[in-house]
Amino acid sequence: MSAETSWSALVHEIRLEPLADGPRLVAADWLTDRADPRGEYVVLACRAGLGPDDDVWGRRFDGLAEAHEVAWSAPLLALGAELRTGRTSLTFERGFVEHVTLRGAATRAFAQLCALEPITKLLVSNPSRELAAMPALAQVRELGLLAQPHKLLASPHLTGVETLGFGDFTRATAAALAASVVRPARLACSLDVERARILAASDVLARLAELARFELTDDVLVALAGAPLADLTTLELHAPRVTRRGLDALGPRLDQLVRLVYAAPLDHAFATHLATQLPSGALRSLDLACPAFDDGVIALLDAPACRHVEQLAVGDARVSPALLAALHRLAARGRLRQLRVAPGTPLALPGVRVVFGD
Repeated sequence: MSAETSWSALVHEIRLEPLADGPRLVAADWLTDRADPRGEYVVLACRAGLGPDDDVWGRRFDGLAEAHEVAWSAPLLALGAELRTGRTSLTFERGFVEHVTLRGAATRAFAQLCALEPITKLLVSNPSRELAAMPALAQVRELGLLAQPHKLLASPHLTGVETLGFGDFTRATAAALAASVVRPARLACSLDVERARILAASDVLARLAELARFELTDDVLVALAGAPLADLTTLELHAPRVTRRGLDALGPRLDQLVRLVYAAPLDHAFATHLATQLPSGALRSLDLACPAFDDGVIALLDAPACRHVEQLAVGDARVSPALLAALHRLAARGRLRQLRVAPGTPLALPGVRVVFGD
């Protein structure tokens, strides 16, 4: 490491590779060379869960956090940033602050904040024009937009955004998103048919991997099906407002699914039709959060569509003898690794880890 290496340069390297430990540990060495206790703190944060001495490391880590995190956060707060509330572990992630909230005039300090900490997760309200012009936005991976989102969506620097959420998703916001450079893999917003059509008519959904947290209906799915959705791997249906018509609109794209959440009563006819849309067996995770009808759940679990499922949740369903038999048949296929059931459910499956509750 060059003697002239600056803290801001180290932070920038972490922003470029936010999932890697390497740049964080390089920064930890830099800190340790300067007798800064945060060096040890970063090493411990990256080490968590990797060895038999977790309890000892955890106590040391907690002591460092209690002694220093407030001081380490102070420069960010002085620039107007709001950190996540709650336990300190929610503010610092693997040794660094990655997530801040900025409102109004404080958004002008974003570049300064990124020189202090590797910020890649940003929640913004009333963004300034100066923020939209900042190249530092290129490393933002998660972006939440509250008031006046159109001001920031006009930025040419938002090319790295993977997760995008909105507080209020109006028709005008949908149009601004469609005209932006953002191509998220995950999108959280309220959608109606008109807004879905605006997005589908552009290429803003070109990289979309998750249709999640939407109140999806048949009409919205039909509208969204106007987009290629070639990368779709996760679908969450949280209300019984999707019928065979909605499934048929997605067509072969359903067979791409790796994860499916269905939080509505699952009757036999719908389950059977759903299973026919998943012939390849790509599905690995299935969450039936409100199964209600045994025959629908059993029909789906017995179908070839579920032959490779590794993680299964059956919500608050009572595990009847018939459902238990279906679970044993699924486990016998040899792929199921984890089963989540309601607390207090007496259940054991050979080779399967049973988890109770959320």
